[in-house]
Amino acid sequence: MFPQPHLYLNFGGSLGPAQRRDTWSVGIRMGQPDGYSAGELPPLLLEDWDQQLIVNLVETVRGFVSSTSANLRSDAAVSYLKANQVGREGKYVSTSNTNEIPMSTGGRFLGTFPQQVALASTYRTSARRGLASRGRSFWPIATGYDPSTGGVSATEQSALAGAVAGFLGRLGETFYAGGFALQPCVMSNIGDGAVRRIERVEVGSRFDIQRRRDNAEDETYVGTDVGSPVPTP
Repeated sequence: MFPQPHLYLNFGGSLGPAQRRDTWSVGIRMGQPDGYSAGELPPLLLEDWDQQLIVNLVETVRGFVSSTSANLRSDAAVSYLKANQVGREGKYVSTSNTNEIPMSTGGRFLGTFPQQVALASTYRTSARRGLASRGRSFWPIATGYDPSTGGVSATEQSALAGAVAGFLGRLGETFYAGGFALQPCVMSNIGDGAVRRIERVEVGSRFDIQRRRDNAEDETYVGTDVGSPVPTP
């Protein structure tokens, strides 16, 4: 079980051109590693949230997704933001409401990769290994290939790491300003579970292939007939 109830943020939407439309999403768990005092989780239903907190949360997500430093594809849309309380058993506390906020935003740059190519941000915590020591998110980036190494450019690594770290920090600040001491965390529900604050964001030098998208891709063929055989003497 998880060591504490928490808030699960999830945002995403469609990905790719109309003829090959897929979906993408990213989830962040917001909790309090030092434990809760009364009232540190927002109300169960969004309709009971302070409207200014909702506005600020939407703008925080929109600001990151559409930023230059995030370098997300222009066909990676964000059409929703969900904010749901999750109980210790790992299920939504409210099963009758998905707490979904409609949004309309997306990345800024024309994608140069197939849509199954993504770049992962790895989240490090105070634990070097074991429960809640690391987490990951996968981002549909637009560019960043370095032909000299065959991998991700160092510029792109640094830019995405900085953008995601700044985004996580702003999420914490947004909730704190709204009266809730929630922080982006990595959590584990193995055994007694663990919850640790994300302390560092790292981006590697290798691209990731989203196998579900890759396997779902319909392949079409284009060919050319070989010329007539040379006559036998």
